[in-house]
Amino acid sequence: MKKLTSFLLALIIAFSGISAYCYTPIYALTQQIKYIDGLEFKNIRSLTDAGWLNINIATADLNKDYIDIELLKNEEDIRKLENVKSLANNNDTHIAVNGDFFSWASDEKGMGSSVGVEIKDGNLLTSYSRASTSQAVFMKAEDKNMLFDYIDTYMSITAPNGEGEVLKHINKYDDLSGIVLYNKYWGKTSPGSQSFQVEMVVEDDIVTAINYDQGPCEIPENGYVLSFLKDQSTFLIDNFSVGDKISIDVNIEPDYENINLAMGGGTLLVKDGKIAPNTHNISGLNPRTALGLDESGKILYFITIDGRQKESVGVSLQTLSEILINNGVYNAINLDGGGSTTMVAKNVTSGENEVVNIPSDGGLRSVINAIGVKMTKEKEEAVKIELSSDKENMFMSSVAQIVAIAYDKNGQNLGVIPSDKILWKTDYGTLEDNNFYPDTLGEAVVEAEYNGIKSSIKFNVYKDMVNADDLKDENLVVSENSFSFAAFGNILSNNTFGEMGIKRVFDKKIKNEGYDLALFAGSNVKDGANGTKSIKSDGFDSYEYKNCTFISMNNNSSSVSENGISQWARFIDTIEKTKNKNIFIVLSESPVFPNMSEQDLYNELVEKYLCNKNVFVLYSGNGEVYTYNNIAHFGIKGAESITLQNILETEYVLFNVEDGNVKYTLQKIVDK
Repeated sequence: MKKLTSFLLALIIAFSGISAYCYTPIYALTQQIKYIDGLEFKNIRSLTDAGWLNINIATADLNKDYIDIELLKNEEDIRKLENVKSLANNNDTHIAVNGDFFSWASDEKGMGSSVGVEIKDGNLLTSYSRASTSQAVFMKAEDKNMLFDYIDTYMSITAPNGEGEVLKHINKYDDLSGIVLYNKYWGKTSPGSQSFQVEMVVEDDIVTAINYDQGPCEIPENGYVLSFLKDQSTFLIDNFSVGDKISIDVNIEPDYENINLAMGGGTLLVKDGKIAPNTHNISGLNPRTALGLDESGKILYFITIDGRQKESVGVSLQTLSEILINNGVYNAINLDGGGSTTMVAKNVTSGENEVVNIPSDGGLRSVINAIGVKMTKEKEEAVKIELSSDKENMFMSSVAQIVAIAYDKNGQNLGVIPSDKILWKTDYGTLEDNNFYPDTLGEAVVEAEYNGIKSSIKFNVYKDMVNADDLKDENLVVSENSFSFAAFGNILSNNTFGEMGIKRVFDKKIKNEGYDLALFAGSNVKDGANGTKSIKSDGFDSYEYKNCTFISMNNNSSSVSENGISQWARFIDTIEKTKNKNIFIVLSESPVFPNMSEQDLYNELVEKYLCNKNVFVLYSGNGEVYTYNNIAHFGIKGAESITLQNILETEYVLFNVEDGNVKYTLQKIVDK
């Protein structure tokens, strides 16, 4: 899908309050998708002074009658753990994230129970956390009003003689240091009585059995089983006999009514637009999942921030709170994070659910629950189409692929419209299927019509700037109206006699020829040219000279960030401000980055700021020269493998700039 404009530093994406952060943002890459009217997704890949952050934010407007949310659980067993993608598929959600913290069952593989409450379709599946004043709860009423709060709960058991005892949990794996209730939502059978573990069976509020060493028993449809250790509590044995009536009371403060959905979590992150006190601390820089609400209480935010990886270093709870506030969140709760952090969203093209974050475990962790957004109405016929493209700025020689998506009256995404079903029109080039080939400079408009519904998209078309094949001049002459500079690759990489000899001869050559500059591209640039301004790719440098801008960055091991993140900030500042037409970028290695965010950052910066300039990229290579995306690339040879035998064949690249026009040729370092 089409990228939205990225914003620098203090602009409005996600980091408008920079001074409050423990990280300083440098640049953000943003992509936004509208699923339906009222449901949107935004991915923000932010480069900060501490590394990358991969942030996903989805918003669901529950004011829309066709949008609702649902607690996602395994359909067969509330205790069974299942990954978020599987839960999303089974419930046909548009957006889903992992939910509450949970504990694994010690003796049942793949089973567990939530730490906090679970209410689904108005049914209490599991009870509130006993530490409910430190672990908050998310709730949704039948009228779709939502809130986050700390719930103080007290569950009690009362015997016929008036004696009472605390009920510890409902439907949770537990050490049975207190009494735990298991009902039909737990499953068909109880955990079982054995050794010190005793179970009391209750049906229609009447005790029907007290079991010792009988193993699991059937849980009554209209009842429950109370399980306990007799060396921990004898209350039930001392105060009940078969046939007695029992009373269970659950008191909740505040007492919220008509709760249709509830899910436990950790600390509140944001309360009334401000950072909330931390009541459930999970320290460190980690992957995080959160739920948030806007001030109206009807727009729900789903947030994941990845961590523990180069693509995203993770955040503290404090930073998470700040990010939420700066994105319009008024109240928020922290959910389970770490390896559990997962967001799943429908692909607007295929309609299939996809994991849109980068889980830190390298795969999907099975979790106890999730929360997802569902459509409550069927899709209807298309009433609107929207066009998007992989490009905003393009050159005359390039091609833009256009995607058309149809929406119904509720704004529900109906999928990509096949190109042959669309009537395409443009006066600014040609169209083949859904590919646009421009032939006119400036703003270009492409129109589309589908079943009488029309839409359009605009492009900025620039002339082709550089063709490397046209730059070589074997008979290059340096005139009085031009300036020239020499470019060479790695020097003194192994400190051999051949390398040191070449270095001395090259220095002398630069001085004798009177070159204005010397450029050194490579990962072993230990020194420049004596007495001449040198641009070296061992770190960031920028230099403006005679209407040309020279920039160097160290991207050794295929990364600028790992060799100094601040290089990016200085690079952005330089290319944003320069008015020169010719831009020379000197790198240690070719601008191919294994980190996709870093690659996209480089591509976007070049496209955004340098699309109407002549750009020349020099890096340590094998003498290759080519044009890619209207940028001339030069793989500059260096001093590697220089010996006394081949020293006479060693060449450097001589560039000459005259009236803004750039030419180059190859020159021998050693004159025969």
